[in-house]
Amino acid sequence: MYSSRLFASLAKGFLWMNNTTYFTWSVHPLCLCWQGLQVRWYSLFLCLGWIMAFLCFDRQTAHLQLSPYRDQMKVFFFLFFLVGARMGLLLETKRHFACFDLFSLEEGGLVGQAGGLFALGGAVLGHFTYQPAGVSLFLLLDWISLSLLPCLVFTRLGNFFNHEVLGLKTTSCLGIIFKYAEYPRQIHPVHPVQLYEIFGYSLGYFLVQKITDKKSPQGMFFGRLCLTLGCIRFVLEFLKEDSERGFPSLGQWLSLVFICLGLLFQLRRKSLYKASCSSDKET
Repeated sequence: MYSSRLFASLAKGFLWMNNTTYFTWSVHPLCLCWQGLQVRWYSLFLCLGWIMAFLCFDRQTAHLQLSPYRDQMKVFFFLFFLVGARMGLLLETKRHFACFDLFSLEEGGLVGQAGGLFALGGAVLGHFTYQPAGVSLFLLLDWISLSLLPCLVFTRLGNFFNHEVLGLKTTSCLGIIFKYAEYPRQIHPVHPVQLYEIFGYSLGYFLVQKITDKKSPQGMFFGRLCLTLGCIRFVLEFLKEDSERGFPSLGQWLSLVFICLGLLFQLRRKSLYKASCSSDKET
């Protein structure tokens, strides 16, 4: 039904100005509808983000002979992320759930921060399971954090196309009306928090890369990135509609975990330096 209107929707649906001087986003959330198969923009962008993140991870480790380890770590990371993100969603929406709800297709959605915490746990577990020579846990965390920007950006871009993860109502010129948001949210202009996060995460990555050089101890990039992105996410949560449920929101609780993790790495600089030096000697 919607596949025949796809290109027309894209042509006229990208941000156009309406009579109230607010932008209206009118691209339909479905990018493909064929013989009962429905594919949303969010699913497409999520897949693209993970593919690009894996390619970045492969590029980071291309100079090392780690093909089996590299593939195993990607599987660990993705599976733990998926389970954690689903658990985060179910905990956010209802307190009691069955294990099979994690794999239910009827109740879609993910909580990326919860998935990220689980994925880090999976990376740690995978690292100590396979223990590759010359690769410390801190170095692995740096590789992972250096590779995740495409996943973060494309996930939020998918939310934007899906008319979800909306901000609070606003009368500023930044407000956008999301045509296909759930009623009554499609009536009022809201903050496009998805785009704010894309800009914030990209800027955060740029700044952390600028202040972290090759002489920095292993794990320092990961720690600084957790601290920076955690602070950005914590602040932007105040502009989301979830903030109306009370403070702090689930996103802010999870942001605090990343902030504390980043602070821990910052406070343990000497330990990180010693660990990186010992790792370099082993290689």
